[in-house]
Amino acid sequence: MMDAPDRLDGWKEIASYIGRSTRTAIRWHKELDLPVRRISGSHRPIVSALRSEIDEWERERREHQAVAARANYKTIGLAAGALALVLGAFAYVQWFQDDEPGYAPAPEIQDASAVARAPMRGRPPEYFEVVGHWKFDESSGATAVDSSGNGHDGQIFGATRVPGLSGGALAFDGDDSVVIPHDPELDVRGAITIEAVIKCIGPQTGSWITIIVKNLPGVTGNGYELQLRGHGDDCVLQTYLGATNLSLDEWHHVVWQQDGNIARAYVDGRVEIEAPLGAARPATPSPAPVHIGGSSQATRTGFAGVIDEIRVSRGIVTPLDFLPSCPKSGVRVFDNHGESTTFTDLQRAVASASDGSRIEVAPGVFPYVVEVSGKTNVSIIARCGTDVSGWRVESSNNVTISGFRIDASDTGEAAITLLGEEVSNVGITISGNEIANSQGHGVFVGPSNWEIDLTGNYVHHNAGDGIHLAGEGDDNYYIKHNLIQHNCLNGLNIGRERSLLVYNNTISHNGTSSPGYGIFAEPVDDAARGFVTVVDNIITNNQGTVAAGQSSRDLANYPEILDSLDHSNTTTCSCEAVQALDVAGGD
Repeated sequence: MMDAPDRLDGWKEIASYIGRSTRTAIRWHKELDLPVRRISGSHRPIVSALRSEIDEWERERREHQAVAARANYKTIGLAAGALALVLGAFAYVQWFQDDEPGYAPAPEIQDASAVARAPMRGRPPEYFEVVGHWKFDESSGATAVDSSGNGHDGQIFGATRVPGLSGGALAFDGDDSVVIPHDPELDVRGAITIEAVIKCIGPQTGSWITIIVKNLPGVTGNGYELQLRGHGDDCVLQTYLGATNLSLDEWHHVVWQQDGNIARAYVDGRVEIEAPLGAARPATPSPAPVHIGGSSQATRTGFAGVIDEIRVSRGIVTPLDFLPSCPKSGVRVFDNHGESTTFTDLQRAVASASDGSRIEVAPGVFPYVVEVSGKTNVSIIARCGTDVSGWRVESSNNVTISGFRIDASDTGEAAITLLGEEVSNVGITISGNEIANSQGHGVFVGPSNWEIDLTGNYVHHNAGDGIHLAGEGDDNYYIKHNLIQHNCLNGLNIGRERSLLVYNNTISHNGTSSPGYGIFAEPVDDAARGFVTVVDNIITNNQGTVAAGQSSRDLANYPEILDSLDHSNTTTCSCEAVQALDVAGGD
């Protein structure tokens, strides 16, 4: 018999416990085997569940990253398909000792010309679930329709309908709001992304200006929010970690996301803030309704401006999947004083950029490899789909390249090359790009590059490794939230690199023409590996074969990697991988 304190009675209690609607709880029971028991002996069906069994089910679900995979950013509910993705044949991290019998060196690129060109998908199948999406595109009426399909429609109080950046928008005068009733499905625990396309009309006044908020006043760590504050003549995006200015009377795409205790803020595709929160937020669900543009809380101020759309998602949304907020045309270079110059050619724009510039690239095609040389504090952001043939970066500091579709099929080299040795780089961020069809590696990072951040990229169908690190030092690389698939050799080749974080990537179906591995590493001395952390990745369905004589002792030299693999990465096993189970951390 169920222990009463552990028992949940009825779909309503079960749905409240998992933080979803009753409809979603029933669907998860049918599609994802949410553990629910039917009690017989009544004239109508009665269901119950145990909190302990649901907790165990959620733990296993998180390990497999089986959140809803969507066909496009407007639909949800494909969680069963996402789960199937991670339950394929075995793929594993393989360390070779090339100075001992029975161990092979890293595979080499064979015939790059035989690699079929893959279509550029534009938006990869990222794992996140849209909870609510309010576009404000209705032609009339007092209802703001939730276009996610979840039925979280809101009521408009005072805000007026005006033309927006894309379709319609709502104008707020500081006293207006949109209110969406509370629903457990709107409570997002764990990773969350909040996006808004907004325009500040004139200076803002107040310390906590509402864009969207769902929390109770005076209760620490409940719910979520995206807010501004006034500061003189400025409009300022305000976060727990700091603030960044937004220019007045211009459209901006702003993003706030939390992943465990790490948070980041984007403005127009560029990371402005990224740091630890100190504590995971939101820590608890909130019974409060969602308010957009204004709030009844006495400590908050209403927004004076226009909101084109707002989207709340469960999970981490990368720049490839951000809401579209497109420049009209050309390539605009903003200097560090905010003055802009418009070019038609991307290479000319990059060459002209002074230190501290921001380059915004409208949709277009630039069929050449763009060279970035000798630049400092420059961000190059593509919005809504811009195609280039490749990037080559040298002698540059603090450069960001984000949001591009990079089809390198005609270049004969890596899609992105960070040159090393005497032309090395420091602080390069490659984020939210689609990287495909290279006749070499997808991303090649040469020796002596430092503080390299590869985040949220979709790397697929390259003739070499998806990502290849050629360094041999403590160079501090961050490989996060990438989808690395269908590359001919290894998904990620870390070489002899001794200091890196490999976090929350999906690495699958690599080694398509030569035996390759999810992650490959060359041998180094026992004490020289440094700080290598491989955590919370899905590594599956890669085609590497097991080397003769393979055993778990090959990872004994690197206990921090073995510990990560054993405790936090998802790997699945095939019949030919028996000897490598200990190496992979599989079971």
